Amino acid sequence: SGLIPIKQALLIMAVLLVAVLALATQLNLAFQLILGIYFVSTVLYSMFFKSLAILDVCVLASLYTLRVIGGGVAIGAEWSFWLLAFSMFFFISLALAKRVSELTNIKTGDSEWIRGRGYQVGDLPVLINAGVSSGLLSILVVALYINADKVLQMYAFPQLLWLICPLLLYWIGRVWIITTRGLMHEDPILFAIRDRVSLLTVLCGALVVVSAVFLPVSF
Repeated sequence: SGLIPIKQALLIMAVLLVAVLALATQLNLAFQLILGIYFVSTVLYSMFFKSLAILDVCVLASLYTLRVIGGGVAIGAEWSFWLLAFSMFFFISLALAKRVSELTNIKTGDSEWIRGRGYQVGDLPVLINAGVSSGLLSILVVALYINADKVLQMYAFPQLLWLICPLLLYWIGRVWIITTRGLMHEDPILFAIRDRVSLLTVLCGALVVVSAVFLPVSF
């Protein structure tokens, strides 16, 4: 955005890169490999992929999913197909919301294209439909996960987990309504962190999960 001078930005990048490499040496080799893939993917995205329509949002969603994988590897957690599937669809929806927000913000101007991107204003209907569909697919993944045999063994009261579906439906629907009205911050993740309703929704979801774990079936 030009808020930081180039020389200062390069210095910050160098310092952070050294710090990251120093920290990564304290973790296992699998995490270091994922970190290397993430770094290369991010550089390629910044240099090439971000200007290619649709491919850019797929790469963005993959980067968010790589963070989930890296976190699991760092703490030695078992990989979950369900979590990865949910992450891909969920973050594709948010990435598309970012592009729709950018297009909506220039819609009232003279330009038809987003600078440095592969989209124009006429692409809005397709992007909105794809974004909403991806969000709904992420909810479907959660619904299928709740019915998995492993879940029935992990939770004392797994039926409560169904409450997560309407919470997600509400939040994703709200995000897309805000986006199509032109009120969305161009970074949906930043929006979610600062939005009180989003934080309250996360809190409700956490309470549902905790209740499903500890609430006795006899209740």
